Amino acid sequence: MNTKHTNISTLQKKVFKLLNLDTSHNISAKNNDDVKRVLSGLNQIIGGINNLRNDKGDGHGKRVAFKELPSRYDTLVVNSSITLINFIWNTYSERKYR
Repeated sequence: MNTKHTNISTLQKKVFKLLNLDTSHNISAKNNDDVKRVLSGLNQIIGGINNLRNDKGDGHGKRVAFKELPSRYDTLVVNSSITLINFIWNTYSERKYR
């Protein structure tokens, strides 16, 4: 897979599909609305983090009117990312060692 020009959304969809975390295929999500909401929420968090990085991060040139977010959002993004990665990694590990 050529990831150099692949966006985060595309990568996330591929990973979720491979790990059976896609809400349209996950049996737990099909049978439980709460699981479906949580998995859908993970998708939204990933998209939100990506948008924050692009819109509010310092990796791109910014206009003079650019205003940084308060630092508490840094903590929110980092902690959310850690939780997401732990969940994805644990899911991968469970599937790999079955």
